[in-house]
Amino acid sequence: MENQWETWDNASFVRFCMERYYQETLEESEQSLYLPAKAPTDDPLDGGVPARMQAGPEQDGWVRWQLLPSEVTEEDLNQLERELGVSFPPLFRVFLSTYYHFFGAITGGRVPDQSSDCPLSDLREVWHPDPTRNQYLPFASSELLGAYLCLDVSHLPQEEKCPVVSFPLDEVYGLDENAITRAQLEAIAQPVSPNFKTYLAEVFLKGGACGDLA
Repeated sequence: MENQWETWDNASFVRFCMERYYQETLEESEQSLYLPAKAPTDDPLDGGVPARMQAGPEQDGWVRWQLLPSEVTEEDLNQLERELGVSFPPLFRVFLSTYYHFFGAITGGRVPDQSSDCPLSDLREVWHPDPTRNQYLPFASSELLGAYLCLDVSHLPQEEKCPVVSFPLDEVYGLDENAITRAQLEAIAQPVSPNFKTYLAEVFLKGGACGDLA
């Protein structure tokens, strides 16, 4: 049945997206799953694949990463919401707490990576006060796409009405930080997907339909 995922619960949907995409990548382009290996003594923020996520031996300092069940808790997410000053939609919370992964590295930065030793660092890094203050939740910044990806959370609790939009990186950082308004952001926002569930389906299940962002 077409789009059967539309009726699935959030946890089943996210697991299916991640597991299917990983398996298809493994079968069709295994080399793209290789990243630099991280030594136990490296700083968690240095990048690379930590030991727990390494699938097999290193090859010239590179190693294939594997999905690893997440240990991110509800309290971790509650604390991050308070820290960033924005509410996370339910599906977004599930996405952040299902698997550790490096899908950002193989989707052109369309989603944040979640390494097992610093799973929420990418989200912290992409945070920007002005979109957040105006009810946009930044979740990815893709230099490949030249886009700053955000969830418009102004429609919560109606998660299905919270669209994913993109902002041109150069225009976001060119706005006056002391006077930025939602109207200014709306004027440069580009529609990407009607909601986060559709967005994940486009990225993970439909061959990257969001490629037209570039």
